[in-house]
Amino acid sequence: MLFDKLSDVIIYLLVRKQLARLNSLSKKLQYILCSFSVAAYVVMQLLYNTIITPDLVTMQIAVISSWFFILCFITAILVLFSALTKSEHDKQTQKMLQTENVLMAKNYQAIHADKIESAKRQHDFNHHLRMIQHLAENQNYIELSKYINSLLAVPFREIALCHSGNDIIDAIINCKAAEAEQDGITFEFAADFHLPTSLDPVDICGILSNQIDNALEACRAICTDTEKKVIVTIKQKENFAFFTVKNTVSENPLLDNPDLHSTKTDNKTPHGLGIKNIRETAEKNSGSLLYEFEDGLFISTVSLCFQLLDT
Repeated sequence: MLFDKLSDVIIYLLVRKQLARLNSLSKKLQYILCSFSVAAYVVMQLLYNTIITPDLVTMQIAVISSWFFILCFITAILVLFSALTKSEHDKQTQKMLQTENVLMAKNYQAIHADKIESAKRQHDFNHHLRMIQHLAENQNYIELSKYINSLLAVPFREIALCHSGNDIIDAIINCKAAEAEQDGITFEFAADFHLPTSLDPVDICGILSNQIDNALEACRAICTDTEKKVIVTIKQKENFAFFTVKNTVSENPLLDNPDLHSTKTDNKTPHGLGIKNIRETAEKNSGSLLYEFEDGLFISTVSLCFQLLDT
């Protein structure tokens, strides 16, 4: 008994730092894990009491039962965590799909708003032409000159929409470009994705949206008057797709944080999942994730391998 309790104390001292990580598990998983542990402890105590009996046959049965129980317990744990892993993967996929739907909805709303704005500009343009025609017919050239000068003084700004050949990419870039404009961040893009591929739209959404979100967040963190810029380049070459996002930063983040762990201090929400999702999605598609710092720009490049679809 002394040896048993001493072993418990030693094991606790060895793993006590890891016990805090149990808090990251869901309550349901903690209850299941606790139930398995209690059941294993009770059964093993019963088997132990059976083993120490003087009856040889009973001892042999107890030993065999112990091994059988251990195998069943390990199998149950493996099945449980396998099911939980699949469930977590399904949740992430569902979340990505929801994000994709939101981006698509915003994109179509932006296109609809742009069409309404174009119709309004067309109406105003016709009104201006009638006014110019009226002033010209009356030979009121002074007023005509003033009116034309007032029209030329109105600033004109054209918002370019992305037409990459892929609806998901168009939706993401158009929405993120609008966010960047609201925050005073220069947003440039060049996207060519016209070849149909085997890539899952959910994977494209997860990678590109996280890349651009990280770039915009880094630009918002710049406190100085330095130009804030995000440059997105997307292209296909042979059987690879390349997603490159460049953004200005105040300093090289790779010097003190080469693995780019999250530096957020808010513990209410999980952090660092964006980079984790990008890396896992890239590996899933036989690709890679590369970070660089060059000429004041942080560069994130993701490559994905795909197969061309026969259309």
